[in-house]
Amino acid sequence: MAERQGDLTRLCGLWQNETKTGGMYLSGNLGAARLLVFPNGRKNTDRDPDWIAYVAPGKRRDDEGAGGGGPSSGSSPGGSAPPAAGDDDEIPF
Repeated sequence: MAERQGDLTRLCGLWQNETKTGGMYLSGNLGAARLLVFPNGRKNTDRDPDWIAYVAPGKRRDDEGAGGGGPSSGSSPGGSAPPAAGDDDEIPF
């Protein structure tokens, strides 16, 4: 069950990770899905968001291996923009 603090409902914890190119992103498990939050590498004005959140399919339990708990810092998008459609080799999970 979700934790509540007044009007706030806790969704998940996030871990800071580093991409192969040294960029930073946050990731966490949100139920059966994985939440990934990247800095907006295409921010041009103050009206553009600083961060972009993505939801991806979660890892199956048998894929986690012995380390199991937090996310690893495997391969990930180059820079802070998310991978282009069809660029599955650079997704950090």
